[in-house]
Amino acid sequence: MADLGFRYDSSIYPIHHDIYGDPGAPVKPHTVALPSGRGLLEFPASTVYVMGRRIAVAGGGWLRHFPYWFTRWGIRRLNRRRLPAMVYFHPWELNPNIPRVKLDLKNRFRQYGNLSVMEGKIDRLLDEFDFGPIREYIEGPEGGKMKAHL
Repeated sequence: MADLGFRYDSSIYPIHHDIYGDPGAPVKPHTVALPSGRGLLEFPASTVYVMGRRIAVAGGGWLRHFPYWFTRWGIRRLNRRRLPAMVYFHPWELNPNIPRVKLDLKNRFRQYGNLSVMEGKIDRLLDEFDFGPIREYIEGPEGGKMKAHL
């Protein structure tokens, strides 16, 4: 990715999950040194510790399935530690009427559960928090130190 001109990435989810995740990955933005000598800033998906366990807090199905108060609490907790929250969602998650495919119960819940509440959650997040592109964080006063590592 760095060879193609990308400066940052957000594909690591530092959690334990049955189909993805890297529970040993750092939870803070960090620079990954690459064999080419270049660096790539990894901006991991946001997690918080709850009763000694790392829990996803602000993206995709986690955002859809957890109650809004939990997401708000998690983002505030991160921000108090002067950490940015990486909030993401897939465009299809804003359409409660997406075509359905046949899935078992667990995967049907993962894929389609709470689609009807997603737009409202995004609206509330935008009302309650300030968001910006990763580039602003990297180049701004909080993340300026990272700029030198890219």
